[in-house]
Amino acid sequence: MKHIKKIISIVLATVMVMALGVTAFAAETGTSGYTSAVMYYEGEPAPKGMDTGCFDSVYTNADGDTVIVLKEYHYSIATGTIESCIANGEELVSNETIVIPSELGSSVEVRITFGGSLATLIKIGMIPMSNPMTCTIVLS
Repeated sequence: MKHIKKIISIVLATVMVMALGVTAFAAETGTSGYTSAVMYYEGEPAPKGMDTGCFDSVYTNADGDTVIVLKEYHYSIATGTIESCIANGEELVSNETIVIPSELGSSVEVRITFGGSLATLIKIGMIPMSNPMTCTIVLS
């Protein structure tokens, strides 16, 4: 029984390290502008891989707006999605994308609400953040 617990611990630690090392962006071809985004919380990249874990790809559309295609976030037992993203009082989430108007620039302060088991873990205090949370999306 002792050995099984040790093996499970090693496997879980390995999975967590690998999850943090996976690149979460794919550049859209044929457009110019931003091709990546990172979420910052309290001045640091959001914890537990959340800094990029909800973003599938980033590109600039024909109107010059930045489009972030969302995906489900996975970390250990937590999964979740961005359900709401508000900047300057305007909802930016639509059809599983965040569309950031070009005039907002390369750094946008937003209020994000997470759903799924991630929201539950935040609510019960297992992940030390708030939901919704105020953060900054930095585009590059």
